[in-house]
Amino acid sequence: MLLEERINEVNYGPLVCFKNASNMSLAFRRYLKSLKLFGTGFSLRVFRKTFISQASEYMDLVTVSKLVGHASISTTAKYYNKVELKRKATELNKFVGLKGAE
Repeated sequence: MLLEERINEVNYGPLVCFKNASNMSLAFRRYLKSLKLFGTGFSLRVFRKTFISQASEYMDLVTVSKLVGHASISTTAKYYNKVELKRKATELNKFVGLKGAE
């Protein structure tokens, strides 16, 4: 897997290194073009928010916060809270759907 290979290469520190956000954005756009996905609504921001949301379901918030480079865990919690609310709604719907729960 590509991510595992990159983790093994760097061992410590950032998985990707760009001098600035503009360079990273250009690289991401080239990658999207190579996949014929350019102009379909994908962006680094969408990718980042999706990663935070999905990682928050499986990892503790401190780890996710460090992985994405947030200075404050409260920044990460904004995304995590949305996941938690969604999860709570799903679980509540399961309860409401139980027979005899009326």
